Amino acid sequence: MVGRTQIVEEQNLIHNVDLGIEMASEHSGHTSSYIITRNNVIYDDNSNGISIGGYANKVGGTENCTIVNNTLFHNDTKKTGSGEFQIQFHATGNIFENNILFATDQALLVNSFTKSTPDPATLDYNLYFSPVEAAKATWNWVGKTYTGYSAYLAATGNDSHSPPYSNPQFVDQGTLNFDIKASSPAENAGANLGAAVVGTLDFAGNPRTENGRINIGAYEK
Repeated sequence: MVGRTQIVEEQNLIHNVDLGIEMASEHSGHTSSYIITRNNVIYDDNSNGISIGGYANKVGGTENCTIVNNTLFHNDTKKTGSGEFQIQFHATGNIFENNILFATDQALLVNSFTKSTPDPATLDYNLYFSPVEAAKATWNWVGKTYTGYSAYLAATGNDSHSPPYSNPQFVDQGTLNFDIKASSPAENAGANLGAAVVGTLDFAGNPRTENGRINIGAYEK
């Protein structure tokens, strides 16, 4: 795969596969670029839910891609160490905002394990949670591991507008209904980046914003 560009990936339900969505290139000097991945629900994958960047230093990468308003739930079921959202080699200028990440008891939310670029993506307005308490959850950022949400925030400067680590309050997690309750901390807590970025419809086909406000995750109440 040389790479791809100017694609919108939206309203997909992806589950029980090896890897959910990947934006990358297998060829050195090439990238996937200017892709918008939005309003998708991804759960129970063997590896991560969403991955950007090349799989090795000798291959290509990902640049100027936007990942917004996705719901990632219990991915990396095989405990590969890739987490919910993975950033690999040669990622630059990407945006990761308005996403719900609900990890397994591995509690690995973000896995940016390489130092190939100093600033691979902008992360903000995301809601993180797992069965493990916030102080014991894990974020890998540019080759460093941070245990605890507060430690990750303080060290990286990421997610400065994101809600506290908390349960997104899905309507019915047991039946895999990942819409959120009105009391959810994701309600109206996202950044409205405009229809060209977030789309006009949410995962369920409802208007993506309400009175100019937007939820975190794939659903809009």
